[in-house]
This record gives sequence, C-alpha cells and structure tokens, in this order.
Amino acid sequence: MAVVKRSLWPQLWGLFIVPSFLSKYYTAAPVKLAYRGVGEFFVWFAFGPMAVWIASVSQDLGLHPLVAAAMPATGLSTLSILLIGQMIDLPADKATGKWGIAVRIGIPKTSRVYLAVQGLLVLNLVVLTWRMGWHGLPVLLGAVPYAVLLPRIGKLLDFGKGDVEALKAAAKTNVRLHLLFSFLFILGLGLSLLIKGR
Repeated sequence: MAVVKRSLWPQLWGLFIVPSFLSKYYTAAPVKLAYRGVGEFFVWFAFGPMAVWIASVSQDLGLHPLVAAAMPATGLSTLSILLIGQMIDLPADKATGKWGIAVRIGIPKTSRVYLAVQGLLVLNLVVLTWRMGWHGLPVLLGAVPYAVLLPRIGKLLDFGKGDVEALKAAAKTNVRLHLLFSFLFILGLGLSLLIKGR
C-alpha cells in the first residue's frame, strides 16, 4: 500500500481478499469449488486475470488496456496443467466426488478441451502482439514451444484413449511447455519494452 496510489488501494484489497478465499476454498469445505464443477474457471481466473492484475497494481498501473489483453494467457497455461492432471486422476476424482471437467465429460472430450485451451493461449499471444503494434512482435516467442511440443502432447493424449502412462508422459511434456512458454513470454515482453523505449 505504501508504494501504490491511494486510488488503487481498493483494487489491492480486493486482489488480496479474493485470492485468499480461492486458495482456501478451492477444495476446503463448505465451499469446495473444485467439487462443484467450477474449479477450472477459478484456476484460470486466479492464475490469469488476477495474477496479472495484482502485478499491474503493484507497479502502480492499475487496469491498463494492454494489461487486460495479457490477462488470459497465464491462466490458460495453468489450466492446461490442471486438465491433464484431471485426466490422470479421473478414477480417484470420481470416487471422491470431485466434479472436474474430466469427470463430467470424460477423457476424450477433455483432451479436445485441452487442445482448445492451448489454441486460445496462442490466439491470446497473437491478439496481444496486435494490440502492442510492431514492437510487440517478440511476444510471439511465447508461441514457439507450441509448434514443437503441442503435436507431441496431442499424440500422447491420442484423443482420450485413457492410457495412464501416456497421460503421465503428456503431463511431463506439458509442464516443459508451460515452463518454456513462461520464460519466452517474459523474455518477449521485455524485448518489446526495450524496442518501444528506443
């Protein structure tokens, strides 16, 4: 609070209270968001819009239009990890009443949702680049790992045949994808800022 404008304090408070609630009640009683079929939305929201927004507020920016354009990507990347995890954990989740998307629609359709989520992430990078203008081109570095690793993951998922070992291998490759995307996305944003500053 000492380093941001007073006008941003309500946003800062909200961005402390809401994540605190979500981190406790994602699985904790009595709310149990993940058991009520809304866990995926809140994972995307917490690791995407809220995480980017709190970083923006802490830098005294608030909700700048470019910040808003960048909000979905990190949540979509985190959601991809959750989706593969749900496919692996489907029997246990079903037994304990955890009502994730894989339990609700099955592995074949969840595999397609996973690929759609990754497609939306790449689309988000394209839109962000377009919003930034020519100096935003380095942001597209974040999409490079998708060209290399996403086809491998899709092959391992095999549109939901449900082979647990293949799903585990897909999960490992997906974590690599997530880490490479994160590094290259940050690098791309930094390079874009350097180019704009010249």
